[in-house]
Amino acid sequence: MNPCDSHTSCHNRAMLQNAFFNAIKVKSRLFREESGSNVIEFALILPVLAVMLFGVIEMALFMFVSSLVEGGIREATRFGITGQPGTAATRAESILQVLEDHTAGMIDMSKASIDMVIYPSFDEAGQGEKLTDETTAASCNDTFADGKCFVDSNGNGVYDGNASGVGPGGSNEIVLYTFEYDWPLTMGAAVENVLKVLEPSSTFFSDGTIPIAVSVAVRNEPF
Repeated sequence: MNPCDSHTSCHNRAMLQNAFFNAIKVKSRLFREESGSNVIEFALILPVLAVMLFGVIEMALFMFVSSLVEGGIREATRFGITGQPGTAATRAESILQVLEDHTAGMIDMSKASIDMVIYPSFDEAGQGEKLTDETTAASCNDTFADGKCFVDSNGNGVYDGNASGVGPGGSNEIVLYTFEYDWPLTMGAAVENVLKVLEPSSTFFSDGTIPIAVSVAVRNEPF
């Protein structure tokens, strides 16, 4: 028996078979095609690489600013121990001006905390509750008692510490300089999240900033 009832039927069957085999060939070729996979993989990994690169830049910038601050504090204390008045209205302002000049404009001094506290000895410097340099109750953001503005850690309303005063100090006095500043992450929250992933247990990163803190105790020269 002739498998084809007519010439047209055989022709249609042949066309269907050819279409079927061609579809299989195309499908196989598509599964083997890898020319676009590199582009897709690069597109997927690019954001991660970019954030990691920005994170490296951020940390390098932070280390640079930290180095500037340390150098600025060193130069400011060198000027402070001499007792020279400087060009500003007060000696303390002149010391701060030296610090600002040595940070190359990278620090917003209006947002920085800079304290100069006088102690009777080096051993006692920084001991007890923190004394700040505000001298009036109106300017004190913490606790003010007995003419002193301080962080009342134990909540007793009394200053518990050995500091004898605030300011750049007089002749032969020991002064503890403390500088604190929250460096804002210039690359944004994405970098902060990456840094936290790299060090998840760290409390170093907070609110899109990295804290910078430097303390130096010096003895003033006789003047």
